[in-house]
Amino acid sequence: MGKRLYDIIIPVAAKDCDFLPRVVFYIRKYLTEAEFIYIITNERNFSRFKKLLKLDNLVRLLDENNVINELSYDQIKQYLANKKVYEGQGWYFQQFLKMGFAQTEYAKEYYLSWDADTLPLSHIQYFDDLGKPRFTMKREFHSAYFHTLKRLIGLEKIASFSFIAEHMMFNSAIMKELLDVINLNKDVEGENWIEKCINACEFDFEHREKGPYFSEFETYGTFVWSNYPNFYSVQILNTFRAAGFIRGRYINDHILSRLSLDLDIASFEIYDQPVFPYNIPFLWYKQKIRIIKLRDILLAGSPHEILKILKNKIKKRK
Repeated sequence: MGKRLYDIIIPVAAKDCDFLPRVVFYIRKYLTEAEFIYIITNERNFSRFKKLLKLDNLVRLLDENNVINELSYDQIKQYLANKKVYEGQGWYFQQFLKMGFAQTEYAKEYYLSWDADTLPLSHIQYFDDLGKPRFTMKREFHSAYFHTLKRLIGLEKIASFSFIAEHMMFNSAIMKELLDVINLNKDVEGENWIEKCINACEFDFEHREKGPYFSEFETYGTFVWSNYPNFYSVQILNTFRAAGFIRGRYINDHILSRLSLDLDIASFEIYDQPVFPYNIPFLWYKQKIRIIKLRDILLAGSPHEILKILKNKIKKRK
């Protein structure tokens, strides 16, 4: 078969905006079947991508709070508050963005979700010789995900591997079917699939495992593995999630070239600090992120959050 083209979506938090141009550069270098790249982020971050938009005319910016009906950060925050959960809003929000993208006007037959802190270091084929999309097999098991999954779609873990990777190729039709199944689940309260996903989480589970409690990748992968067992094929990639400890996000292309001899993918989580003196740029960037977060809270006009920050500042001075 010839090339099979697809689009890429990248949910991007403020802390990852400066790293994203490099991510896009490496995507273009190695994921050569990718067409449009949709950066899904808060509209306040749009100005940080002006140069990137000039360099790549197939990059599109989408406002995370308006791209999907019934989904915004504030709504997720409220849903979680109703469950007396006051952290992890961004974690759940970005997962729902990946799922809900299938319902938007932008979604084609397939779209690849890609992490904003991750670089591809080799050419990766997301469809096999028969044209089947590929799951990447990983080793991970978090039982809380499967407690939620059981309540949500009535399935238990059935694959011998984990579907949680730094990326996933989604089929839009199957994803929409999954969301319909969740919507029709009358055993879980909620006005829509988003609220049901949160309500299915056992935040008050007596012997609960430490959160988070929901995985879009395990949910979608298990649904496919159960209902369409021959639809996907699988692949194994060499990945390194702690690459940030080498030189942080300011790692040079020469070192990345050396890493590519053994790795297909490397992730650079913002809080993985390299040793001195390579941590100096990180410390500067950390302060920058704090300023951006403070700006966003002030713009949002949340007295509770502002008061919380001021109290923390006073404690530190004492």
